[in-house]
Amino acid sequence: MPGSIIKTGDMVVITPEPPTLAPTLMIPTPLIGSSPDTLVMGMPICLEGDQIPEEWRSPMPYTAPPFIIPGTLSVSEIITVPGANTTIITKNGRPILIEGGEMVAVLTVEKPAQLPPPVATPDPLVVKAGTATFITEDFIVIAG
Repeated sequence: MPGSIIKTGDMVVITPEPPTLAPTLMIPTPLIGSSPDTLVMGMPICLEGDQIPEEWRSPMPYTAPPFIIPGTLSVSEIITVPGANTTIITKNGRPILIEGGEMVAVLTVEKPAQLPPPVATPDPLVVKAGTATFITEDFIVIAG
């Protein structure tokens, strides 16, 4: 399935599965490509491994009603689908990221959200899931 090549400046967004709310993930966030030798529109292309912006690896606030006292989580993995979100492996050993279908995002709870006092029970789910999607405005350079 051909798709636009993802490059520096293109975005990724995650929609956590309900009831989890993580506002930082729901704002499109720019990616930084790591290809040392391939550019699209003057920008390095993104290779597999570039799909998680660095700021998403640090703890960010979340709630998961009824756990409304915020906790923190980080993105531990965005699972790409060969042929849908990546091309074949390149000469440097990593596939190129392409705009395609949705991906699975794995979110790891660092500090659980809690129920409000007097109960203060923590959210028991330490791993959360979501859907990640690439956003690009480049419809000229297509892979596949």
